[in-house]
Amino acid sequence: MLRLDEPPESGLLQIEIPVAPVSFQATTPKKAGIVAAVRAAIADCAFLLSGDVKVQIRWGISVRARYESDGSADVDNIVKPILVALSGPDGVLIDDCQVQELTC
Repeated sequence: MLRLDEPPESGLLQIEIPVAPVSFQATTPKKAGIVAAVRAAIADCAFLLSGDVKVQIRWGISVRARYESDGSADVDNIVKPILVALSGPDGVLIDDCQVQELTC
């Protein structure tokens, strides 16, 4: 859990969420689960980032699961639920339009 009263001086905010990513095309309960996990991880942040940000998402998945089945989410579909969770009154961003660079 993060316990931050103000943004770090380094400008780097690292959040680890030990759950599998969920596709934007997933059912509403599944998307709500990832949003809840992200929001729980940032719950102790007592600030909002108001400027432009870069977001880097790292997720581990076996090559076999990714290429030999259709059970894993595509990278372009996992981004939106995470950005939704990071934004708004319960997030650390005002709006996901602040994201000027995204890597995954």
